[in-house]
Amino acid sequence: MKNFSANNGKPKGFTLVELIVVIAIIGIMASILIPSLIAYLERARNTADVANAHTICNALQVAVAISPDTVINHDTPWKNDPNNKNHGYVYIDDDEIRVSNVEIAYILEEEGIIKSGCASKYKMRKGVEPQYSMDKINLTCKSKKRWDRYQINFVLKDGELEFSYNASKNGLPKDPASTKIFANMVGGLEGGSEISLGEKN
Repeated sequence: MKNFSANNGKPKGFTLVELIVVIAIIGIMASILIPSLIAYLERARNTADVANAHTICNALQVAVAISPDTVINHDTPWKNDPNNKNHGYVYIDDDEIRVSNVEIAYILEEEGIIKSGCASKYKMRKGVEPQYSMDKINLTCKSKKRWDRYQINFVLKDGELEFSYNASKNGLPKDPASTKIFANMVGGLEGGSEISLGEKN
């Protein structure tokens, strides 16, 4: 049976106090759930970046195993590194990929990380490193808080690749805290203090 008020015969609605209580409860629930949801999304983004880093490392290892004479040789931005001439890298942020030389870009293209036919369509950033914009890549940095860009560094030693990892955020060229977290999650070595990710874009 419908509930009618004694005065006007219309269905009874919520009072102002009841509405305020409901809104307050919703607000409290949102204040509890939203930070948890944001943290969950960031952890998922972190996991995606780590998985992508593993994919890139595996692709590079396979390429060197298939072709032991492959020379990963580039005059890297960190001049004080004694391994400078054997050192390569893949840099990834939210809208570009940079590599230490075009041969690495072709390896990434075979893996589908750089779009098909785009490895040769690079811009030479500051005259030293091939740079691939968003329209030429299938992979970007997903994380927003722990890091917002990362770099996979590798040195060719006795036919084997040795990897280390750097990460940064807020436009910093170096960020030891982000680097430590990223390297730990990947399960590898932190890049040396001489390694800078350089400017974004």
